[in-house]
Amino acid sequence: MLDGRLSARSRPTVIARLRGSPPTSTLATFDPELERRLIDAGYEVDVIADAGELAHLLRWHRGAEAIDILLAVVEYQRVALARVHDHVLAVWDVIIHKLIAWRQRDRGDIRSILEAGADLDRDYLDR
Repeated sequence: MLDGRLSARSRPTVIARLRGSPPTSTLATFDPELERRLIDAGYEVDVIADAGELAHLLRWHRGAEAIDILLAVVEYQRVALARVHDHVLAVWDVIIHKLIAWRQRDRGDIRSILEAGADLDRDYLDR
């Protein structure tokens, strides 16, 4: 169950797929009913949070199916969600998220995006 770590964020859910990421990676505003709906649909839900911090990730899974929902906890993520088009983040917002995470696979994803010649808003990225 979600505990008090999430109670401060009770807005309608907005979910956006990270373009260039598997469809199992999403960014969302917090919906206090989201965990309950996932459990009712038969999923197990893990709430990921740093000690003493609000949750930043919901990992839900059923069998081999697993989906990570990154919760928008910083202002930049809320701004990125406001720019979503057809539930997909702009490629430059994906790059910024991957720069923040900075895992080996994220670095590879950034390299692939750049090598593919994606149309980037370089002025936005420089800010």
